[in-house]
Formats: sequence, C-alpha cells, structure tokens
Amino acid sequence: MAPSPALAHRNRRLALLVLTLGVFLVTVNVTIVAVALPAIRADLPADATAAAWIVDGYNLVVASLLLAAGFLADRVGRRRVLVASYALFALGAALCAVAPSAGALIAARVLQAIGGTALTPVSLALVTNLYPEPRERARAIGIWGVASGLGIGLGPVVGGGLAEGLGWRAVFAANGAVGLAAGLLVLRVVPSIRATAQRRFDLPGQALAALALATLTFALIEAPDLGWTSPAVLGLLALVVL
Repeated sequence: MAPSPALAHRNRRLALLVLTLGVFLVTVNVTIVAVALPAIRADLPADATAAAWIVDGYNLVVASLLLAAGFLADRVGRRRVLVASYALFALGAALCAVAPSAGALIAARVLQAIGGTALTPVSLALVTNLYPEPRERARAIGIWGVASGLGIGLGPVVGGGLAEGLGWRAVFAANGAVGLAAGLLVLRVVPSIRATAQRRFDLPGQALAALALATLTFALIEAPDLGWTSPAVLGLLALVVL
C-alpha cells in the first residue's frame, strides 16, 4: 500500500524518523548496558553469571522472536504491532530502571526485548510501504540502516555517559522515555498499513525457528564459560543443525 500524496508531502520524513528510532533503540540496547555493568553489579549486587544474562538475555529473546514478530505484524496490522511494541519496550525499560535485584532486572530486560523484537522487522516493512518509488526507497532504507549501525556504535558512549553522570538506572529511564515518545508519534504520523498478502500461521515452523535461534544464541553465550568442546555446547550446536 502506497502512502497518500498528502502523507508523502507532510509527514513521510517524520514517519521515517520515528521508524528509524525503532531500530536504533533495538541495536543500542545490545551495547548500551555493557558499560553500566560494574555499577549494576555493585548496586544490586549481581554475580558474573547474572551480569552476563542482563546483557545476553535481551539478545537471546530478540534473536528468538524476530520471525514471529514479523508474521504477527502482517496478520494484525503493522502500525498496531509497532505501537504495542514501543509500549512494551518502554514498560520493560521502566521496570529495569526500578529493579530491586539482579533477577528482577533480568526479567525486565526480557520484557523489554519482547517489545523490542518487532521494532526492527516492522519498522523496515513500514519504510518500504512509505516509499514505493525505488530511488526514494533505497535512500530511506539506507537511512534506516545507518540508524542501526549508530545504535551499536553509540551504545557504549551513551551508556557510559548516563551511568557516569546520573547512575545506571538513568540508562533504562532514558530508553523508556524515548520508547514512549516514539510510540505516541507513531499514532500521529505513521499510517495504518496491513500486508496485502496474508500468510497462513505456520506454528511448527515458527516454533522450530525460534528454538533453533534460541539454542544457537544460548550456545554462543555459554561456550566461553563451558568450553567449545564441552558436551553441553556440542549438543546444543548439534540440535541447531538438526
């Protein structure tokens, strides 16, 4: 579905900014927390394993649910899923900011990741919908890709600055504030677009894909501690191949 001329003239650039915020938030959260870990471990406290899962639990959930998130958006509406994702992401970030223990922080990070999972595929799909002309679409996707790279690169800088100046909880509070603002902007400037082709829900395929991604991610996370030749890691990698 192509955007109306009025939308193309007035709001497409703002809509693109809101959509790039989605992928930026997802990728910045891959690295933004790492530099705040020493402060988190001292405050909560958290042992080395808990600290690893504060970072990697987020990555594991995002990797596992990407395919399902894209399918859900195609079925129920991309803008609707995007707004819900921003809201869930902001809620998870807010709970991270007030977490009283390492376990609560890990659980809140998982909730944040569930919300963030859909931001990448849905925002990219909406960018392609908003820019049907090939040259403009290529430029918009390029901007979207730059936002993804900036998120990875700026994560340690932003996280370090916030943690040093305001404390580690400010890292998550800032995430929540930006996510909430972006969700509200989606309602104002992003049109409601539903996928033209409706796919049948493939529950076994979705479950197997999530299992494979989760297993692979878990194996990569645990391999440095358990050893690459440990029976557990080899068994997990064999399961992924199977």
